[in-house]
This record gives sequence, C-alpha cells and structure tokens, in this order.
Amino acid sequence: MSTDQKYYRTLIQFEVLSTEPIDTSGVSLKDIYTETIDGAFSGSWKVTSAEEVDFERMSQLLTEQGSDPTFFDLT
Repeated sequence: MSTDQKYYRTLIQFEVLSTEPIDTSGVSLKDIYTETIDGAFSGSWKVTSAEEVDFERMSQLLTEQGSDPTFFDLT
C-alpha cells in the first residue's frame, strides 16, 4: 500500500529518583507521573531517539505494542 502519511517513533526515557524501590506490579505510567509531580518522587525525562518510520514498520510497531494497525487506519 502506498501512502503519503508520515509516521514517527519517539523513544522517551523517564528517570525516577525515590527513597524506596518502586513496586511496578500493577502501577501505571500515570501513577508514576502523578507521584513525580505531586508526591515523593523526583523525575526527569529525555528523548533517546526519534525517527520517521514507513507504513510497514508502523504497522509492526503497533502490533508489538498490543495495539492494532487500524489505530492509524493502516489497513
């Protein structure tokens, strides 16, 4: 399939500093963010990579995330 649509993949690293280990079972990224903004964590983030990807690669990436290629109308 040919398309003029552009797709992008951005990897972001989020560092958390805390006085105790983070229990990652059942905790969401939103929970960690909230604790960083309003709670006892200190955090920072940075973009570790950014790239344009083609139709086929985006479809593969969506599938690997457990999403569906139709998320971006990739049919």
